[in-house]
This record gives sequence, C-alpha cells and structure tokens, in this order.
Amino acid sequence: MSEAHSRIERSRAVGWIASLAIAAILAGCGAPAPDGSTSEPSGPSWVADLPASPADLTDGQQVWAVVPVLGSEAARLVTYRASVTEAGAALVDSLGNRFEEVPAGLVHMLPEGSELAVGMPVLASRWDTGPVVGRVASLEGAAVTVSHDWNGVTVSNVMDRIVPLTAKDESPLLRWVAYSEGEGTAWRKGLCFAQHDGRLWLTDGSGYATIVAQDAANVLTDLGQLEPAVGDRVFAYTSGAGFRAGAVTEVLEPNLRYAVALDDGESLAVFFSELTQML
Repeated sequence: MSEAHSRIERSRAVGWIASLAIAAILAGCGAPAPDGSTSEPSGPSWVADLPASPADLTDGQQVWAVVPVLGSEAARLVTYRASVTEAGAALVDSLGNRFEEVPAGLVHMLPEGSELAVGMPVLASRWDTGPVVGRVASLEGAAVTVSHDWNGVTVSNVMDRIVPLTAKDESPLLRWVAYSEGEGTAWRKGLCFAQHDGRLWLTDGSGYATIVAQDAANVLTDLGQLEPAVGDRVFAYTSGAGFRAGAVTEVLEPNLRYAVALDDGESLAVFFSELTQML
C-alpha cells in the first residue's frame, strides 16, 4: 500500500471514529422534548437482549470486543487493551479512548500462545482496517505481516492483533456466519460478535448489526480455509448479491485470489476469504 493511500485510509478511519464520538456527545446532551425536558441518551437497540453484566478483565489483557456507543447503532469489532485500576475496569482502544462496563457477551479473549506460520489463515485487525481474514505473509520477530484484500487488491500489512482460524472450531463466535432472510433470498454473511438465548449477533463490513436465530444460520468454518483447484465448486460472496454458486476457472494468486465462473453467467476475481463450500 502506498504512503498516500495509507494517509487517505488513516483519515477515513479517524473520521469514522470521530463521527461516533460526535454522535455519542450529541446523544449525551439529549434531545429537547416539546415540554422542554431533555431525553436520556440510549445505547444501540441490539444491546437490549444481551446480559448486562460487565466483563471480568485482567489488567493488560488483549481482547476483541464491540463497544456500545450512545446514539449509534454501529457494531464494529476491534481489539482493545484492558485497563484495571482501583476505579474499575475499562477497555482502551488504540487512540487511548476508555470504555467502561462493557457487557461480557461482547468481549472475547484472545487465545494465549497461538503459534503462527507463514501461509496460515488468520483473523487479523489493525486500527485502520478493522477485522479481516488473510494469510500470514511473513514473521519477523513480533511483527506479523498479513496479506488481505483491500477493495479488490491484495495488500500486505503488519497487523496489531491476530487470531488463527481453525477449521475444527464449531463455535460461531468470531466466525463468519451465513444467514438467509427467507426462502428464495440470497445467503448473506456476518461476523458473529455475540451469542445468547439461541440467537447470534452479527456485524457486516459497514458496522450494521443483525440478530438471527442460531438454528437458521450456518457457521462457515471453511471460510478463509479453502485452497481450491481449477474446477472445484464453490460459493463466492459479493456484498451486493450474497453467496452465489460457481466453479474456479483460474488461480490468479496462489492461495489468495481465484477466478470464479458463476452459474448465473458472471465471472469474478474472488479473494479466498470470500469462498465457501458449505451452502
């Protein structure tokens, strides 16, 4: 990624964070009612049905979490550092912002001692990318470079937080899940950030939150795992049309990007993180 491109993306990320902060401040001020009173700020609607007990944190612990923001419906999964003092526990983001009393159901501990290897599929995050699925490109001491998709182009970045993807793990948490809104509709996908009472809380790339019944969703344990060969049948995902069936016609970048001829006649260049065989 060029330095100019990096500056643009940093600006976008900072702007996104600033917009949430402004929304929270405005919500905190409250809206005047006809009688002149001020309404109380409200959290995201998707928090209402989750247990409210805060997470039990250890100082310095690294976690994935979705932090409810007053006045916003956003559900963006990012990484935080736990800060535990006599005043209480909080999650701290990469910009130093503190978030207190985050519900335990929205906080997920990073596994300890996970060994990484070049070529391993991972869920990774950096302050300007959010969570992405990619492959480890290089290991240089503590610096782990991951190749991932960025608007249709393969880029390689040193990432802040990395969780290996394992095909045997059936838990939906921190997994992409496919769901349909009804018979005959496209299969969509979302990243599961909470699970409770037979339901899954999902977020898409834009931060939009969706709640679906767990028994009506498919945990895509092979998403980010496939290394298909020419001729293999797959389902390829695009944000506009969901998952569509097709076959691999060419390996464009080994283990990373593939040409897929869809059954509906369209041809796509698809990053490996958008391919599944589980539908």
